[in-house]
Amino acid sequence: MALLGTLAEFQVDDILMLLSGTAKTGVLGVEGGERTGRVWVDAGRIVGAELNDHHEPADVLFELLRLADGKFAFEAGATPATPAAAEDVDAVLAHARARLAEWRDIERVIPSMASVVALRPDAADGGSLSISRDDWRTVAAIGAGGTATEIATRLGMVEFAAAKALKAVVDAGLASVAPMPAAEAGAVDASARMARVTASRSTVASTDDLVRQLSSLRSR
Repeated sequence: MALLGTLAEFQVDDILMLLSGTAKTGVLGVEGGERTGRVWVDAGRIVGAELNDHHEPADVLFELLRLADGKFAFEAGATPATPAAAEDVDAVLAHARARLAEWRDIERVIPSMASVVALRPDAADGGSLSISRDDWRTVAAIGAGGTATEIATRLGMVEFAAAKALKAVVDAGLASVAPMPAAEAGAVDASARMARVTASRSTVASTDDLVRQLSSLRSR
């Protein structure tokens, strides 16, 4: 028996906290847009996670917490092929939420991985420059031109690490981000609004209903 729902009703962190509080064992599958991830719990503690190439629970939860909409399913009793050391849900969520807060700060500079990042020809005006080896790698990758996604590929970095590196170079005044097309900017704004709406939709009544449904699932 599986528990099904949508992220319009419950957020990923709310579900995991309920699974922790009710000491459930099973796998939570979450799907939204291009992201599909799974998180395994054993007696309410995280023992595995996966999303694309991510297997660290905090990395997976960071990606899942970014979803504005989607669906979830919890299958009681399921266990990972190779369980990892059990981790407390609240500790993993704390790491994921901290990264999410940093990501929101990055988005103010790099609003989308489709944003075009280019070197600034006037960067050296007014004095000399001194940058780190890591920043120089990013500058060299930007020099070939393209979107943040293309630059991330050249750097061999995942989205978060690449966007953070690009932000550092932009903040240093060495590069600039081209304005996003109106249609894409509108989509980003709509996604942010949806995330805010989603965050406010869970009610005491619906949470109580989810608890009742979880209580009816087989536990191990």
